[in-house]
Amino acid sequence: MSNEDFVRQFERQRYALALISQLTPQALTILADHKNWVNFECYGIITNGILSSDWLNAFVGPYCRAKKIDSEFYERIQNSVNELISKKYIQAIAIHDGKYQVKPTRMGQLILEYIV
Repeated sequence: MSNEDFVRQFERQRYALALISQLTPQALTILADHKNWVNFECYGIITNGILSSDWLNAFVGPYCRAKKIDSEFYERIQNSVNELISKKYIQAIAIHDGKYQVKPTRMGQLILEYIV
């Protein structure tokens, strides 16, 4: 590995670890489960194919049902998903006719490289 490649990789890892350290273990767990996220229905404002309206509850309900998560934990899941949304690590992408798919953003993908 060249010195330049070493420095670039070192900086990338340091940045990713800094992002990871800012997330709760629960948010990291939900992010790591990204391949099991469910599509959901919601109506709101779409900008460049991304839902910019509040979609937290529209996603968390179907996600909890699909995971068979007890309603006792709903608020915790909701809080953790909100953490990922507010830090812009996930976004809702329009599929068609009011249906959306949640996907990690580029920064979310960077974190995933180090946690899965």
